[in-house]
Amino acid sequence: MVAAIPRVPKVVKIYGDLGPAIERAVSAYAEEVENRSVPVPDTVDR
Repeated sequence: MVAAIPRVPKVVKIYGDLGPAIERAVSAYAEEVENRSVPVPDTVDR
């Protein structure tokens, strides 16, 4: 199991902690949206 929550049952083996990586990714995305640097015209399907 990959932990993305702070409390995991004892019977579960943890293979990774995605919490910090998800927080960084969401923060970076939010910053780009606030700066209006995404979406760029090349990535918008029309």
